[in-house]
Amino acid sequence: PRMVNHVDDSFRQQLTMLYRQKIPENGVVLDLCSSWISHLPEDGRLYKSVIGHGMNKDELKRNRALSGGFFVQNLNELENLKRNGIGSHDFRLDDSSFDAVLICVSIQYIQYPELVFSEIHRVLKRGGVVVISFSNRMFYNKAIQVWRDGSSFQRINLVRSYFRFLGESAFSEPEVIRSVVFEQEEKSNPPSVFEQTTKMIQQFLSSIDLFGNDANDPFFAIVAEKL
Repeated sequence: PRMVNHVDDSFRQQLTMLYRQKIPENGVVLDLCSSWISHLPEDGRLYKSVIGHGMNKDELKRNRALSGGFFVQNLNELENLKRNGIGSHDFRLDDSSFDAVLICVSIQYIQYPELVFSEIHRVLKRGGVVVISFSNRMFYNKAIQVWRDGSSFQRINLVRSYFRFLGESAFSEPEVIRSVVFEQEEKSNPPSVFEQTTKMIQQFLSSIDLFGNDANDPFFAIVAEKL
């Protein structure tokens, strides 16, 4: 398989920073819909275990972040998902066993989100975090119809709705993140009101891409915790 990145440098840097901010050190992490890279920090931060899931065994074997191993499963095979949940014969995922569950630029391909998010809730510890990240890129023929037809705003609301499948008491109110401030920059150079306003305008213009295709890949992340 070709080892390529499906989003640009700016997106990947922001995602890594978000993971640094949201995933507890020494945590147990489940990277769903993973590939040859997980975008986790490589600055010496340690996780107790990172388990990967994906569709391509060769890609997953090359992912150095997957310290706890990986399993291959098609989450769009309905009967298998109903019968076995998320996992395989070699990887049975215990209840309340993960501190974080991640899905990077793949939520648009999941055909049975109610079942998948029910499983995410099952395997997360209380207080565990879910980070769903996406941009405007997709493999058009693989994405679900509502995603293909939706605007960025509609896609955000669609993902937020997935957290409500199990009721209001399952997850915290999903937080929508459009950009990630680098911690060191924020501490040493706090932005002025003018800079904050300017950045918000730039983010909005980037998200609607008024000026063609030169803008960075827009960054979207939805974050919630298990209650």
